[in-house]
Amino acid sequence: MSKKDKPIYCEMHINASPDRLQVDCGATVSRIPSRYIGNSEVEPSNISLEMWNKVTMKALGTSKLLLENPKTSKKYMVKFVMV
Repeated sequence: MSKKDKPIYCEMHINASPDRLQVDCGATVSRIPSRYIGNSEVEPSNISLEMWNKVTMKALGTSKLLLENPKTSKKYMVKFVMV
């Protein structure tokens, strides 16, 4: 695997809990497993996602989550598609 093919990760806090997220600059949406949602409001959605390998996934809904960069303390409200 060349360096170009290796996934890129960033450390972020999701709703104040530290975690490692994979960066995908080519993605159309940001997706996240439902276990990260916690008590955040979930908006129903009828979105279907097609992965790079042509597998289709039905989304559970969308939710806005607060992310914080622990190195800079900058905060971002990010809309995620839950899977």
